[in-house]
Amino acid sequence: MIAGFILTGFAIFGLLHLGWRDLRRLTGPIIAVEAEIIDNVRHSAFLYWEGPSARYRFDHDGQTYEVQRTFQAPGLVGTKQRLTFPRGYPRDAREPQLIQRSFNYLLLLGFLFCGVALIRGWL
Repeated sequence: MIAGFILTGFAIFGLLHLGWRDLRRLTGPIIAVEAEIIDNVRHSAFLYWEGPSARYRFDHDGQTYEVQRTFQAPGLVGTKQRLTFPRGYPRDAREPQLIQRSFNYLLLLGFLFCGVALIRGWL
C-alpha cells in the first residue's frame, strides 16, 4: 500500500510537471521559427555530469532570443533547426518531441494505474 502511494504521487507529480508547459501548446496557437545553433554547452552539477546540449538563437517580433534545451542532442554549430513555441512564450521554444513526450505520458499513466491498483488492493 505504501508503494502504491509512492507510485501515485510520483505519477501525479510527473504528469503535472510535464503537462504544465504542454497545456499551453495544446490550448493556443503554435509559432514555428528557424533557429541557429550557436553553441554546444556542457552542464555540470554537484552529483552528475550531463552531456552537451545545443544553444539556439532566433529572431521573433523584432527581438533576438537564445534558448538552451537540456536533454537534447548537440548539433553542428551554424546549422538551422526548426523550433516551436506557444504564442507569447518564446523562451519555451524547443524541437518537436511527439514520440518522446508520448512515451513519457504513457509511462506516467502506467505508474498512476499501478499505484491506484496497489492502493485499492487489485495487485
